[in-house]
Amino acid sequence: MLALIRIAITGGLSSGKSSVCQILQECGAYVVDADKIIHELLNPNTTLGQHIVKLLGEECVTGDTFDRQAIAAKVFSDSTLLTKLENHLYPYLRREIKRHEEQAKQRQSPCFVVEIPLLFEKGFDSAFDTTIAVYAPQEVSINRFIAKAKSTSQDFYRRMKTQFSPEEKMAKAAHVIDNSGSKEQLKHHVESLYTLLTQGKQ
Repeated sequence: MLALIRIAITGGLSSGKSSVCQILQECGAYVVDADKIIHELLNPNTTLGQHIVKLLGEECVTGDTFDRQAIAAKVFSDSTLLTKLENHLYPYLRREIKRHEEQAKQRQSPCFVVEIPLLFEKGFDSAFDTTIAVYAPQEVSINRFIAKAKSTSQDFYRRMKTQFSPEEKMAKAAHVIDNSGSKEQLKHHVESLYTLLTQGKQ
């Protein structure tokens, strides 16, 4: 029985990270999205949530949920506040990733994949066996971001300032997936890389 291969997926905003993860899941990987874990952690009714309410203010809460757009508007224009929020969330995020890794082992999955936008920026890469950066041309990424997040190009650039550039991510990653072509090309590229990695040639 081969050991579980731990793979981290990163890339610029709206580069196609989730599409790559979906293909990997179809290949048989156990896939986790760090942003979804963060979303689950953002519950104002928990102890962690109360700390975040004190940090960000009651205006970021609507009913029993956090207003993610209000949070984004605050933290992406204040790097100090963003760092404080991350310091609250990331210990819990690391714990949840580890819990999912154990589940992947129990299910005897061939590989454990986590999508983490700030993989290198926050030092998450040390917990993985290999890393993949997903690339797409900036114009394509901006259009995807605006359509998906219902935001503006200004929001795109503001968020990008909190990350390494796509070029830096590609330079740091062990593998790069180019998502500037068709869906069929992306699927072929991802499946080929999955085969390579699960054969122990990472």
